[in-house]
Amino acid sequence: MNLSISDEDHSGEDKLEEGLREVEEDPEERNKLLEQLKQTYKTRRKVKRRNELLKRCLKEFFQKRKLDYVCKEQDTSSQSAQIEAAYENKLHNYNKLTLNNLREIQEKESEEKVQEEEKTKMEEKWRELFETLKQTEVEKANGLMIMTGWKKEKRENMMKVIL
Repeated sequence: MNLSISDEDHSGEDKLEEGLREVEEDPEERNKLLEQLKQTYKTRRKVKRRNELLKRCLKEFFQKRKLDYVCKEQDTSSQSAQIEAAYENKLHNYNKLTLNNLREIQEKESEEKVQEEEKTKMEEKWRELFETLKQTEVEKANGLMIMTGWKKEKRENMMKVIL
């Protein structure tokens, strides 16, 4: 703001002096202008106070908004951290369950293999036993047929039927 007065600004001063002379001559006009000046001053002070109050309120409002934003941001970050931790926990539990399930499945498969091997061993033993019984029965039957006088061809045909 430039406060220096140049020669060109004298016309405003002349008008002011002329206005003051008129006011000094007429006391009613003077009182009226003083009243207007007081009102203007009061309104300017009110406006100034209102503006200062408004500025303060706006400043507080924006500071609060900023704090709210910071708090929300922190809440959001803590919420996202909680969500991430919960996700990690669920993933860990899922992996744990999956590993446990895999172990159980492997144990069941190994048990089934062992049972299958035992079953095949038992079947093999039963076959061997059946074969030995069969052989002994065939030998007994063959011996009986020989004793009763069956011819070789008849005995072979009968053995085919038995076997």
